[in-house]
Amino acid sequence: MAELERRGRSGVSGTAALRSVLSDLGVPGVPASQLERRLLQIIRSQGLPEPVRELGVGERHQYRADVAWPAGRLLVEVDGFATHGTPQALQADLARQNELIRQGWRVLRYTWADLWDRPTHVAAQITAVMASAA
Repeated sequence: MAELERRGRSGVSGTAALRSVLSDLGVPGVPASQLERRLLQIIRSQGLPEPVRELGVGERHQYRADVAWPAGRLLVEVDGFATHGTPQALQADLARQNELIRQGWRVLRYTWADLWDRPTHVAAQITAVMASAA
């Protein structure tokens, strides 16, 4: 994965297609969506610490966090409308979030509009929550 990231940043042809295939196969460490890739881009561009991707969280690791900083008990979720836009998905998301908060996690959630229209706000919120744990 490190090599794919390195080559992708240097403009090597074909890395986007390879990343898409690996993501579709569920290879750990490959962001599964365009939203997750955008979130990582924001995190890196703002100099935030590298998060753990797809971390199993919850008492039995029954949930997968998009990105997390386990030492600070912070996780960030990105919610696309296609996956999270139904009443059932909203109910499941809220129940999951409440359970994770009960277990001591701090949860931030962002949408497409947040990531594309307000990236500095997203980075500032993540930074502030990280700082509050220090």
